[in-house]
Amino acid sequence: TISLLSYVKNHLPLLIIGKEFELEDVSVFSIIKKFFKMLHTLSGSFLQPLLSKFIEIKDNNINNYKSLMNKLFYLTFFLRCFIYIILLFLSNYFFFLYKIELSSINNLIFSILGFEFIIAGIMIQYGSILNTNKSTKYLLYTSLARFLMELFLIYSILYTYGILGAALILLLSRFFEIFVGFYFVNKEK
Repeated sequence: TISLLSYVKNHLPLLIIGKEFELEDVSVFSIIKKFFKMLHTLSGSFLQPLLSKFIEIKDNNINNYKSLMNKLFYLTFFLRCFIYIILLFLSNYFFFLYKIELSSINNLIFSILGFEFIIAGIMIQYGSILNTNKSTKYLLYTSLARFLMELFLIYSILYTYGILGAALILLLSRFFEIFVGFYFVNKEK
């Protein structure tokens, strides 16, 4: 169920903007989104194999577990911020490499989706914490809440703001997901 929700929430804005807006705008948005999705996958891929180790540490010493997760949280956050800042400085090369027109709207979309990349790292950490509880129901609730927020935002702002609206939808729904995830992480304490 979580996988289906993830698939729909990651592709729904693209499907809608593909139907409603110019192909060039959709392709620019899609390229930038996929670039940050690839970075998100690469930077988050080292945590998933460690999940069983996290559970073992949590079962043996809760204080060590909390300390480890806290350190990982800040490491992930600052690493993603560092990557984002470097990418902002190198964004002109990104646009040149992908043959994307260098415009203020494309730069803004790049910046918004890059910031969403930082926020997504926080959710990876929350997801790891929620997964160590040996139940994924809170992840399901978090994913469902984000999906519903994304639907609301799609019908509220997408048609008015186009691909900029699509980028804002991803950012705002990710913020909402973080707040819901934070609630469930604190509920587990």
